[in-house]
This record gives sequence, C-alpha cells and structure tokens, in this order.
Amino acid sequence: MKKLLFSAALLFLAGCSNSQNDIINTNNNNLTLTFKEKILLQSDNCIYKQDMYLPHINIYQYIYKEKNQNCLAYEYIYTSDRYRFTKGLKRTIAAIFKTNDYILEGEKKNLSFFILHSKSEDKIYLIAEMINGRRLKLLYGLDELQYEKIKKTILEKNSQASESNNTISHHKKVKCDKSFFRTFWNPELIIMQQIVSRGF
Repeated sequence: MKKLLFSAALLFLAGCSNSQNDIINTNNNNLTLTFKEKILLQSDNCIYKQDMYLPHINIYQYIYKEKNQNCLAYEYIYTSDRYRFTKGLKRTIAAIFKTNDYILEGEKKNLSFFILHSKSEDKIYLIAEMINGRRLKLLYGLDELQYEKIKKTILEKNSQASESNNTISHHKKVKCDKSFFRTFWNPELIIMQQIVSRGF
C-alpha cells in the first residue's frame, strides 16, 4: 500500500510539476514559461511523452511541436525523498548532456541559460530551472533568436517582459519524436557520477 501511495504521489508531481514561483510549468501537457506574469513561451501541442525511472530519480520527458514546425523538448526530473542533486548545476548539465563544451550565459533566480555544443556540432540552447536541489527542469529546442529574446527579457534589469508568439524559426528540419531528446539518462549517472546523493 505504501509503495502504491508513493507511486501515485510521483505521478501527481509529474502532472503538476509546478509551484506558484516556478517559471517553467506544465499543466495537462500545456507548457509555459512565464516571467513577471507575462507568458514568454507557450505550447499545447504535446506529441510525445515518456517516463523513465532510475535509482533515486524520476524523469518525465515531453516533445512539443510548434506552429512553425519547430520542436521543443521539456524534461522534468524529480529526486526521491531525502536525495538531492549534489554536483552543482553546471556539472550536472555536463553529465546529463555528455558534454564539457558549454557556456553558462547567465543566471537569475532559479533559471540558468546555457549554450551546449553536441557531438554532432549542433548548438543546444538550454534553459534550466533548479528548485530546492530536488527538482530540475530542462527546456531546449529553441532557436537562437527565440532563446536570446527570452534570455534578454529575463536577465536585463530594466527589460519589460513581452509576450512571445513563437513565430521565429531558423531550425533545420528535425524529427519531432523521441530521437529529439539530447539527454543521456542511464544508471551510470547515479552509480558512477553520483549526480544525486542522500541529503538533508
């Protein structure tokens, strides 16, 4: 019975992976990025989702297809009770994406803006949100102009939040399916690299 209740709680957290202060949110598969009560990005066209479970960590992955045919990937990662991400965000991102070739462009509150270089030489524009060391949200698939617009709005002190219509598109064509995910989730991350460990 306890195991059943724990599983039900995790499913609830996956479906409502938000709090009032979270910037990146999902609700009934609707994805939004909100800043200063303005919606900077939104999508309701979730075309693929899957769940993964590793020791002490749960991963919920979503693919969205935009009206301009761009793909967006959103991943929500939640640690088990009493476990935390303990390697720091930069080392955690490097391990998850299997790259040490990245630039952390800026941080504000729980949000961090990264440019990653993958083995295929593609740039990945990543927005990461870490909450309380236990919840990690990853949003990528943005093109450069869309990413820069969101980054500028959030990081610049006197910038005014402006709503986005998500019409910018400079991507090369890619398949909007599970092959679009750029993360590498496997037990090695937990056992060897220990990106999460027991905390207090």
